[in-house]
Amino acid sequence: MKFLANIVATSIAAILFGGGESLADAPKLDFTKDARPFLDAYCAKCHNAEKTKGGINLDIFQDEVSLYQHRTRVEEVVEQLRHKAMPPEDAKQPEEALRAKLAEWLTWKLENVDYARFRNPGYLPSHRLTRRQYRNTIRDLVGLGMEAADDLPTDEATHGFDQIGDVQDVSAVHLEKYLAAANYILDRVFVPAAQSWPLDPRKMEYVRHFGLSGNDEKISFPADAPEHEVTDRAHVIYYTGGVVFSHAFPHTGVYRFKLRVWGGKALNVEQGPKLSLKLDAHGISGRGVPTGGPGKIEEVVFQTVVRAGRHDLKFEMEGMGVSTNATNLAQRLNRVGLESIEINGPVAENETQVKKILDGLLVARPGGDLMPREAARRVLDRFATRAFRRPVTSGEVEELLAFYDRATKRGDSFENSIKLAFKAVLVSPNFLFHIEQDRDPRQAYRVGDFELASRLSYFLWSSMPDDELFALAAQGTLHEPAVLEAQTRRLLRDAKSRELARSFAPQWLGLGSLYAVAREGRFHTDRGGRRMLEDEVVNFFDHLVREDRPITELLKADYTFVNEPLAKHYGLTDVKGSEFRKVALTGEAAQRRGGVLGMSAVYLSVSHPKDTNPSGRGKWVLDVLLGTPPPPPPPDVPLLPKEEKKGQKLTLRERLAQHRADPNCAGCHAKIDPIGFALENYDNVGLWREQEAGKPLDVSGEMPGGKKINGPDELRKYLVAEKRDLFRHNLTERLLTFALRRGLEFYDEGPVREIGRAVVQADDRATALILGIVQSYPFQYRQSPELKTAIK
Repeated sequence: MKFLANIVATSIAAILFGGGESLADAPKLDFTKDARPFLDAYCAKCHNAEKTKGGINLDIFQDEVSLYQHRTRVEEVVEQLRHKAMPPEDAKQPEEALRAKLAEWLTWKLENVDYARFRNPGYLPSHRLTRRQYRNTIRDLVGLGMEAADDLPTDEATHGFDQIGDVQDVSAVHLEKYLAAANYILDRVFVPAAQSWPLDPRKMEYVRHFGLSGNDEKISFPADAPEHEVTDRAHVIYYTGGVVFSHAFPHTGVYRFKLRVWGGKALNVEQGPKLSLKLDAHGISGRGVPTGGPGKIEEVVFQTVVRAGRHDLKFEMEGMGVSTNATNLAQRLNRVGLESIEINGPVAENETQVKKILDGLLVARPGGDLMPREAARRVLDRFATRAFRRPVTSGEVEELLAFYDRATKRGDSFENSIKLAFKAVLVSPNFLFHIEQDRDPRQAYRVGDFELASRLSYFLWSSMPDDELFALAAQGTLHEPAVLEAQTRRLLRDAKSRELARSFAPQWLGLGSLYAVAREGRFHTDRGGRRMLEDEVVNFFDHLVREDRPITELLKADYTFVNEPLAKHYGLTDVKGSEFRKVALTGEAAQRRGGVLGMSAVYLSVSHPKDTNPSGRGKWVLDVLLGTPPPPPPPDVPLLPKEEKKGQKLTLRERLAQHRADPNCAGCHAKIDPIGFALENYDNVGLWREQEAGKPLDVSGEMPGGKKINGPDELRKYLVAEKRDLFRHNLTERLLTFALRRGLEFYDEGPVREIGRAVVQADDRATALILGIVQSYPFQYRQSPELKTAIK
């Protein structure tokens, strides 16, 4: 995708509106007659398929198309020719005029690609659902058990996103997890018969809690007092700790834990004890207990989802209390008495919800003239059609009925027999994979309407099509332009379109390290706090799309989305509560926040642990926002000078000034540092500051071309005014990559241009960008893997 950005950087007008130099201006060379013979004569001896000196193989260039396919390598060749670095001095040298002319011709070719010659929708192999897609698909297909996706292996990311098809491999671990997930999901819906297990806490081991926290940490527990004791009726706990035991759960599902307990509060102690449940050392929930002593016994109920298998459990007292004014044990210490424990389950977590889900899944039930197997056929036909995202064949239904038959023969009920067949569906490749049929190997072809429905829904919802999309696909009308546009707009209005913002925006902005980097302060060490930072990004992007705002508001806006804790983090007032809401920015706030460059999530991800990393920030803007990344630094790049010089603390800008004095570093830093310096008002967690090392910050800079900027607000204005085209083009590339679930190739530049023109005509509105992608050739067409790129 980087080569597309390079085209833009060279000639943005040609990219957006076509044109460029006329053919009369083109250097007069031919690939077969001139370029390939030059490579053979002066380069191929050391850089061929068998001898790749420096890792470079120039045999990849066999025709003109290969120049565009391997653009980066061509640029390296041009660089070597212009600097006369190759061929080496002791090798045969070409005539200077020929060397210069070839470099000029190659440059012209790369900058003036005639994309009318190329029409290729690209090829995407079958690939599995990502964890996010699996979770959402289970939600819309079944309605329960979405959390089963959390146990699936992490998705691999490439081209900036974790849903790129050609890297989504399937391992033995995946197969094991898919089977476990299917069991988990179906056990939540087809709830097995409940069982009960009465347990005696007096026979359970007591384990104290190590590493006290909160008020318990401040309490001095008496050395002469017992931490627990077993009476003839109860296991009584005084010290923070509890009874532990293990239990084998036969099925995945919801289990209830009923405890007969009593509690006691120490004399003159404000807080009574609490009782909590821990499952495999993970806290589930806590409950207050009555404090009337053994004479006031109550039933306390815990309920949680437990996976099948043996688990360690602990009922633990929290809220230790010690009275210094009492002598007898009953008044001296907080305490909890456990008299009995009963485990019951699995049970329906919400019986009304489960019944509604079953009614939706079991569209036919045996009775009257409807025989059980025919009812099963109707149920499986509908379920498999929705799960496979296409009509199923009669043969596929018969294969599923074989599972139903097997269960009925062993005496299972109708529902449990259907459950076994459903399990076969949920572990089928037709459910787990995005599969599109290869049709004509001779030419590109329009995808079927069911395939188009899946492309659309997984782009905007990260989930399966709904009933309306399925119905239009069945009618064969979804691909009609007016119908497709109306459906795209409908999907965007739906609350599920928030998944586009949740999945695309953080990955595009490179926030993957948000939860990994080490910082100080609540928002930078607590996962919940960091999630708030990400939520600002997601809410902003979601609003931009659903309200059809200009995409340039990602660069500069007079609003953002915060809740009360995040508002305090930013110094914004009059925001109450934990819910995120749109907040207008005025005055200083408008100059400091608004757009992604005012969001802490970006700075937490891009900055260094101990400094702001202005060069990294500049690179981030050039790469992530504009799609024009600078080249990587040389391998021997020196470290920054020390923070002090002659006893004086240096600002980061002063240290970078010494670094840029090196001629090997100056060129790139002249492009990236002015951007980074403009953002120095944000510290390494995105909070506003105006000084560094006791000195006022210098946030001024001069952009390539001579434009001077001073501070983040002027940088935002500069990006909107002078880099809007680059930003639009880059965002189009990134979102098209996300939608197609593949990396872009050189032939995708034509559709990118077309989409860009449509967005310009719509005043840069977000919906125009999404509609342009959905209506584009690569989104609606595909080709077989055997078909080569066609050149007209």
